[in-house]
Amino acid sequence: MKLKLRIIFGAAAIVVVSLFLFLQSFSVYSEDHACIVFANVDRKPDFGEINLADYNDSELCNVGNTLILHNFLANQKGRADFRAGAVSILADSEIPEKKQDEPVFDTASEKLETESDNQAAAERKIKGNYDFTVVGIIGDRAVFTDEELDDAVLKVQSDYPGPGIIVTRGYKIPDSAVTAVDKLRVEFSDKPEIIMSVFSVIHLEDDSKKVIFRSISDRYAYEFSLKHAEEAPDTDAF
Repeated sequence: MKLKLRIIFGAAAIVVVSLFLFLQSFSVYSEDHACIVFANVDRKPDFGEINLADYNDSELCNVGNTLILHNFLANQKGRADFRAGAVSILADSEIPEKKQDEPVFDTASEKLETESDNQAAAERKIKGNYDFTVVGIIGDRAVFTDEELDDAVLKVQSDYPGPGIIVTRGYKIPDSAVTAVDKLRVEFSDKPEIIMSVFSVIHLEDDSKKVIFRSISDRYAYEFSLKHAEEAPDTDAF
């Protein structure tokens, strides 16, 4: 009888230890969800006006972890820091360079000074511990060639390594211009639309992290745009 009890208690102890180790394996990381809404409409919508039921993975979004960027490309005014719940986001823009616009320098020292300023600006861009970046390409085919736009996309990937979104309007980024596997492409048309991206940031025990893109979905927003056509447009950057 005592042997049987020992076997029972021993088996129970093994089950408890196994369960403890199993639960511990899930406690070494944390997962934070975040949602970014690009609202290309007349007025910046409130969270409750977006109608999340229209979007994939909307159950992961709430008023606390959703960042709404209003007319992102038109209103982009340079580098800005945001938070979507526990997720930190850096937003910035990139203007393509015209191939024929070669700078003219009066002296060699002026050229060196300009190159030094450009290098300092590039170093400032990559500083900071961000979970995610959103960078808009300011320009389209009406002003820039495909090659110039492609070069801007390549520069964004170099200046902003790591997970992020590259936003364009009227220019579809070709696969040949994408060298990073952790960049999501968002292309706007000239029509009113609302695009939402849902992603998760997983923080591991060794302080490393990885981003999982859950979904990206869009819909035209004619009704929202027409409903608020009489209201004054929002001039804030975001």
